Amino acid sequence: MLINTGSPRSASVEDVRAYLTDFLTDPRVIDLPFVFRQLLVRGIIAPLRAPKSALKYSALFSPDGEALLVKETNALASRIAELSGGRPVYTAMRYGRGAVQEVLEKAVRDGVTGLRVIPMFPHYAMSSFETAMAHVRSEQARLSLPLQLTFPHPYFNHPLLIEAFAEKIAAAVRPHDRVLCSYHGVPLSQLRAYAGDPQRDYVLQTEETTRLLSRHPLLEALGLTFETVYQSRFGNGKWTEPNTQERLSELRDQGHKRVTVVCPGFLCDNLETVFEIGVEAKESFEKRGGELIFIPCPNHSDTLARALLSLSF
Repeated sequence: MLINTGSPRSASVEDVRAYLTDFLTDPRVIDLPFVFRQLLVRGIIAPLRAPKSALKYSALFSPDGEALLVKETNALASRIAELSGGRPVYTAMRYGRGAVQEVLEKAVRDGVTGLRVIPMFPHYAMSSFETAMAHVRSEQARLSLPLQLTFPHPYFNHPLLIEAFAEKIAAAVRPHDRVLCSYHGVPLSQLRAYAGDPQRDYVLQTEETTRLLSRHPLLEALGLTFETVYQSRFGNGKWTEPNTQERLSELRDQGHKRVTVVCPGFLCDNLETVFEIGVEAKESFEKRGGELIFIPCPNHSDTLARALLSLSF
């Protein structure tokens, strides 16, 4: 079972607000006491962000009403099933009422007794990898289903994962380009407990992914310059740095006219990649006379499918 973050049911303000509420009231996403978290999200963040986010999401739904992230995750699952010789592969979304329950119940109806659950997050963070695992375990226990669940370790350094992103980068760059590897930002308050733990240190893992990409045979001879940056910051707390938008601004001030951005923390394209980088960051950089090359995620590439299939054994 592949478990991804999820998407609003539609791009309507009402559905986007419901999705944001579900997402942001998760204590592993905003780690405030229950009452303060509920008041903040339901009273301020979701109502204020929903109309703006709805406009962005409207560009990510196909004519048949399928969200880009869901579409690409389903296509990836289909490719894994083909490569596996027809083993059942399921997809679920962490946020969306009943989504995981429906998949677990379907697996039992299909006669499945053991399920390998793969969070679609290569790096360990409380707000992604950890919450996905915890939610699936909680749903399985609540439903008392006869399923043996297993989970992989974070796979930020898996050779085929690195290759999947290296293929995308190699197809887009020119020799000596500067490549920003932009990962989802995380509040520093969520990282302190895991500092120095190779299996749970988010910054250590993102930096290792960037290092491995820089040394991949498809890229090493091109003379590229790689940097690790972090996007999607909100609120007033301290987050992982450097921030993607701020670093792009600095590079333009330093005279860099062409920058390439890839997002190795996201396996399938979504609002954060397509819109935040491919639209907002690109427009901001190019208004100042630069050129920003946005590299899409591997999505349902054969290499990524083979990477995730290997994690199921």
